[in-house]
Amino acid sequence: MNSLPDLSQRVTAALEFERRINLHRFPIRVTSSGRTLVLEGHVENVAAKRIAARIASEIAGAESAVVDALDVVPAVSRPDGDMLDALTRMLLDSPELRPLTIRRRHRDALETLRTATAEGPPGEIEFSVRQGVVELAGSVPSLSHRRVVEALAWWLGGCRSVINRLRVEPPERDGDDELADAVGLVLEIDPSLPESQPIGVDVTLGVVTLTGSLQNDAQRQRAEHDTWCVDGVREVCNAIQVFP
Repeated sequence: MNSLPDLSQRVTAALEFERRINLHRFPIRVTSSGRTLVLEGHVENVAAKRIAARIASEIAGAESAVVDALDVVPAVSRPDGDMLDALTRMLLDSPELRPLTIRRRHRDALETLRTATAEGPPGEIEFSVRQGVVELAGSVPSLSHRRVVEALAWWLGGCRSVINRLRVEPPERDGDDELADAVGLVLEIDPSLPESQPIGVDVTLGVVTLTGSLQNDAQRQRAEHDTWCVDGVREVCNAIQVFP
């Protein structure tokens, strides 16, 4: 059995060989606490955060738990109040979330923005923003709801991290089909991607393959970014073609 210091060294070595994680520009500290590996530091984007956590989990296996405490370096700095208002608009405007109660916490005050309709599934979303970190709490009726809300939070300019404590009630069994549904939904609701060019989504053991065609490379990269914003994605194979 490997000791935790040995695991820390192996994880650090593996991260150095991953081209999408630049440890020279964005150092990651891998430390041990009890039987837990902790990843701390800053990364360039959501993809690097997901990949680093996956690598650590694969190396640790069942020997220890992995805590992902990595922050994403935002492209722009933004006040918490502005981020809170932007997320408010996104959650209220999302058709998939209209049946749910929406509450936001600001300066320790909880404000109800919308009350759930009797006809829709039960659920409530509570959110807050502190120093660029979005915290989500409450309950939602499906895994897709949980994943979509987290993806919307990651879309916020200035977002450093998302703490997702949303519960799924009643509980659902997760799998590739559920993950594919969530990725497809996130891609569908992104206004920066054209509705006339649907993107194919195939998932095998958490590896998402994107197919189809888009108008430019910016859209192609945006589709990949959206996919990484979905919790549970282990890898993204971007096979989207660009046809202006």
